[in-house]
Formats: sequence, structure tokens, C-alpha cells
Amino acid sequence: MNELPNESEKFMTWIRSEYDYTMRNSGDLALLKKNSNPAYKEAIWRNFNVISHADYTEVFEAPDKWFTGSLLNYSEHIFRQYRDDKPAIFYAPSRGESIAIPWQELLTQTTSFADYLRYLKIKPGDVVVGVTEKMPEQIMAFLACNAVGAVWTNLSPKTEEKDLINAFQQIEPKLLIANESYTFEGRQVNNVLKINKLAKELPLIKEIIVLPSLPPLGDTQLIEKGKYWNSTFSMAAPSLSFEALPYDHPLFITFKKEKGKLPTPVRHQQGELLLDRFAALNIDQNLTSNDIVTPYYGIAAPLLIGATLALLAGEERHPDFKKLGVKKVAAR
Repeated sequence: MNELPNESEKFMTWIRSEYDYTMRNSGDLALLKKNSNPAYKEAIWRNFNVISHADYTEVFEAPDKWFTGSLLNYSEHIFRQYRDDKPAIFYAPSRGESIAIPWQELLTQTTSFADYLRYLKIKPGDVVVGVTEKMPEQIMAFLACNAVGAVWTNLSPKTEEKDLINAFQQIEPKLLIANESYTFEGRQVNNVLKINKLAKELPLIKEIIVLPSLPPLGDTQLIEKGKYWNSTFSMAAPSLSFEALPYDHPLFITFKKEKGKLPTPVRHQQGELLLDRFAALNIDQNLTSNDIVTPYYGIAAPLLIGATLALLAGEERHPDFKKLGVKKVAAR
């Protein structure tokens, strides 16, 4: 029986039909891809049907300026994958059994939180910082931030207090989202004191959104400006709307560490991440909407191709994930 073509072969077949390129094997594809060839990027854009609310005038203008004039939204590309026949997320908390989060729940909570961000007057370009573990609410917060144009960053709750302050003070966040506790070496660690101290060093913070722990600590009242995640939901959430943002609008911030220096914020363009993740997951890794994938290509990235996202809060192995056939892909 003949094997079905993999995703890379399908892409090469599409290129042969759309462009006058020689595309005999993966070597030809690698040559086209080399050095961020504009033709390759435009092929990714077209093949994956990127949603743009304005036509681009040029594919390449400068090394950091691509698809001039285009307006898009990363989260919009995720929610176009909405489906009822498989979950959006499988989540294995530090304690207890794994749970499945349907697309409807992902959409509902993301919509409610995006509405709350707009209520707080969080605008495009404002920074929202997280001190959160891997969990569904982290994904929902990120998607809501992008939907309204806010810029996301997140550091682990295990990060030292001084390192959180040194990183976040440089980017002047307007909102903080944090776990009230986290799991470390099998025990529950209260995070309230650290979050209070951090908030005092970030004067522009309007509010702290608290992600509850399992089991609950019951100490949320000790977090100044603290408000539980569920209390931000509107009774009748509107439909999710997406800010149309330039290709180079920052999606999230990471921090580059150098010995003896403050961590350097690095802003990552939403358009670059969108095209890179499409290519990395589907063409390079041969992943499809039928797979269950860990987020090793960045937060929520597997959802872009309709794959189910596998989130593991605690240890790197979980028996439920092995039974589900979760694919752990290595970042490039």
C-alpha cells in the first residue's frame, strides 16, 4: 500500500503548482528557505491562508520589516481552528487526573477575559506580565491579551523575587497575573508574599489577577489589588473581537540573560512568530490537527494548526499523557 505524503511533501507539491520553482526534494525546499528568502515566507503566508485585514504592499522591506501594510492578529488564527469533535487542551495538574478543555470553554473564558482587559483600558502595546505555571488559564490570558493588542510575558513562579523585579521593571507592565501558589518538588509553595512585594515595585500595575491553586490557599485577600480569575468574567460575554495589528507588533517578550547584567527584554513580532510556527509545526515536524502536542514552540503554538495542546504543570512525565500519545517536539 502506498504511504500518504507527509506535510513537507504536500507543501512542495503546492509550491510546484503555484510557483515556477524546481522542487524535487527536501534539499530544494531547504534552499528556498535559506536566509529567510522572501519567496519562501510569501509561500508560507499563502499556503496557510494568513488572515490579513489589509493587503501588504511589499513582502520584504528591511531585515526587520516584512509584509508592509498588513494587519493581522495571532489569536484570530488560533480560534479559526475551533472544533467540537476534539478538545483544545489536555491539562495535567501537579495533583490529580488530567482534564480536557473543549474549544468552547477556551473561547468563552478568553472572550470574557479580553472583555475585562478592555474594561481596565488595557490598550494595544500595553504590557501584561504573568508569574504563572503551565495551566489553561495561562493560555487563555495570553490569547485574550493578544486579542486586544496587549503584549504578554511570563516567568515561572519559581523565579527569585529580585529576578522578577529586575525583568519586569524594564517593561512597565499595566497588569499582573499570578498563581497564588505553585508546586515545587511535590509540595505546595505559597506565592502571596512574593507577589505582594513584586507589585510594590511595579507602580503602573492596575490590578493583580489571581489564578487559584489546587487545593485553594484561601489567602487571596492578602494580595493587594488581587482579584480571582473567575470574578473577571462577565455574565454575558460578547463575541471575541480581534485587534488588527501590524505584522511587526510584539506578541510577547522574553528575557536574555547575561552574567552580571540586567536581563534584556526581547520583543518578538507576531507576524514572524505566526509564519515560523506554521512552518515549524506542520512542514518541519509533520504535525497536523490530529496530533496532541506539547508547547515547545512557544505558548499555544500547536493550536495554530488545530492540534490539541498538552499542558503539564508538574513533572515532565505523566501516565495520562503517555496513554494519549502526546508528541513532545523539541524547539529549534
